[in-house]
Amino acid sequence: MLGKILCAFNRHSPPRRRADWNGETFVSRCAHCHEPIKRVGKGKWRLDTQRQD
Repeated sequence: MLGKILCAFNRHSPPRRRADWNGETFVSRCAHCHEPIKRVGKGKWRLDTQRQD
C-alpha cells in the first residue's frame, strides 16, 4: 500500500536485487506499479520516461 502511494510521488523501488545495467545507468521495473524506472542516485529511483519496453 505505501509503495503505491510513493509511486504517485515518483519515488519508485525495484524488486530486490533486480536491476540491469544499460550502459549508462541501472534500469528495472518498479516492484509496486511495474512501470520502467532508472536509478538517479544511490537508493533513488525515478520513472524512466524514455524507456518503452
